[in-house]
Formats: sequence, C-alpha cells, structure tokens
Amino acid sequence: MSNKSYSPICNHGSVGFLLGAVSFVILSPYLGHAGEIPAKEKPFEVKTVRDVSYYDGPDAHKTKHKLDLFLPKDKKDFPVLLFVHGGGWRHGDKDFLGIYSAIGNMFAEHGIGAVVINYRLSPEVMHPEHIKDVAKAFAWTYKNIATYGGQKDNIVYCPVPERMFQGVFGKDPENRKNAFPINHVREGLPPFLIVYGDRDFPGCDKMSADFAKSLKEKKDEANALEVPKRNHFSIITSLPADDDPVGKAMLDFIAAHLQSDLKAKKTDDRNPK
Repeated sequence: MSNKSYSPICNHGSVGFLLGAVSFVILSPYLGHAGEIPAKEKPFEVKTVRDVSYYDGPDAHKTKHKLDLFLPKDKKDFPVLLFVHGGGWRHGDKDFLGIYSAIGNMFAEHGIGAVVINYRLSPEVMHPEHIKDVAKAFAWTYKNIATYGGQKDNIVYCPVPERMFQGVFGKDPENRKNAFPINHVREGLPPFLIVYGDRDFPGCDKMSADFAKSLKEKKDEANALEVPKRNHFSIITSLPADDDPVGKAMLDFIAAHLQSDLKAKKTDDRNPK
C-alpha cells in the first residue's frame, strides 16, 4: 500500500496517533485542497450494515473482531472514516448506548462512510494486541470498502483518546515508551487536527499542545483546537449535533484535505435554505 496519509486528531493518549479528546487520521494519495464544496439540498439517507467480521482467523473473537458500516445511500466514491471507540483499551464497545452509531450516522448523512469497530480489551490482551486489531480492521476496510462504494485511498482514522494505564501497556519501560504517539513523531507524517475540551482531563491541554508542537518541529502539519464547555466525554457525545464545533471542524478538515464532493458546512447541509 503506497498511499500517503493525513491525520486529524481529536483525542489524547492512544497508541499511534492521538490528541486531546478524539483522534483521526486521513490516508490519501491526494495532497492538495478540495476547495469550496457545493452545498447539497438535503443530507444523504444512511444504509447500515452491522457486525461484519474483519478477522476470521482461528483465534477470532466472536464479538470483538466485528465492525459496523454507516454508508451514504446511493453515493459512490465517498471517503471513509474508521472510528475506534474509547475506554482506555479496557472498556467500551461499538454499540455502547448508541453513541458511536450516532456519530457514524452523522458522517454518513454528510457523504462520508463510517466504519465503527470493536477490538479486544485488556486484561484479556495487552498492548500491542489492541492496535493490531485496529490494523486488521483498517486492512479489511482498505481491501473491501470499494464493494460498498467507498474510496480505499481516502480513509480517515479516528481513534478516541486512550490514557496511559499499566494494566494495558504493562510494566516494561520500553513497551510503555513505544505506546506514546509523541515518541513516533517524524518528518513526513500526515496532517493532524488535534481537538480537546476546555474541561478535559487535567493535562490534556498540555499534551495536545506538546504533540502539535512536536509535529510542527518536524515540519508536519498540525492544528490544535480547544473546544469550550466540553469535557473528555461530552466532546464525543455532542459530536453528532447539528451545531457541534467538533463535528464541523472534522468535516471541514476532511473536505479541505480530500478530493471529494463533500459539503464542509455541517449546519448548511442539515438546514438548507
């Protein structure tokens, strides 16, 4: 796979790329800007495909190696968002209270296919097994999403932030060090959008700023966004709302960096004049 990647980040602490409250990475061979995107008269209807197996090996988990698809109905060649639920690698599920389904629906309504995945949790497995599951889900998406109308070279990776837990990353100092995305910053990484709430966990603001600074020092594109009146949880649960600044920032970021016919202005899409 020789495509280049972009990374919008909105949460902090996960293995690989992360930020203050939600995080996502865009993979695409297109490095320019899509420019102004025409408004559509109404949002797309959403087609949902539940509990697709992304790994069928002999050690496959009966529920954790599954994903859900949220697809803009009757649209072809749409970009795709791969969403990884939060929970510190120890808790959570793609079906939790319908939160992630609502997020998947929101993106699909705006012409972006959403892949919401499960993965195995600690203490059943330890790092790096969680991120290996995420990699398997990404590989499945890259291989199969065109069947559903998506663009395999326009994939947005959006993990929710994970914090540093000994029960997940173990006691080995080197293993723990390798779990921090900031230790993997180098020149040539994709663009990042880093989002965190002004009422987030203590230190998320500094970690987000430090991560953005580290990326910029390596000449990578990075933008950090502090969202007012949001904490570590409401920044996710509020995302599907029409006027939510995080959802709009993510849609704008995707529209700016991917060559597509998305509508960047979230509110205009849902409330056409």
